Amino acid sequence: MQYAKDIDFLDSLAKVMTNSLQQMLSVSEDDAARVCEAVTQAIQTRWGGMSVYIGKKDKRALALRDEQIVEEVQKHGVTLELCRRHRLSEQRIRQIVNAVKDKRKEIF
Repeated sequence: MQYAKDIDFLDSLAKVMTNSLQQMLSVSEDDAARVCEAVTQAIQTRWGGMSVYIGKKDKRALALRDEQIVEEVQKHGVTLELCRRHRLSEQRIRQIVNAVKDKRKEIF
């Protein structure tokens, strides 16, 4: 069953890469398909058989989100709306606020 999930993931990844190459770089469909095939083969060679974690967002985007959360908490406190908007629990919001404050202390 895991093998099928791996194939589905690689197929999905290839489609995303093909569309991105075509839209962003105006690469032909054939050229995009060749690039995607090479990339998926490289992924299989490099990480085949391993469990690989793929985070939801890059670190910079999360850092910016965390800063926005801290600003809003300083203005309005931890609100239900804040939790819903970021899809985070109140406890997680408080952890983020504490972590950002700790990082700020390290800088200064």
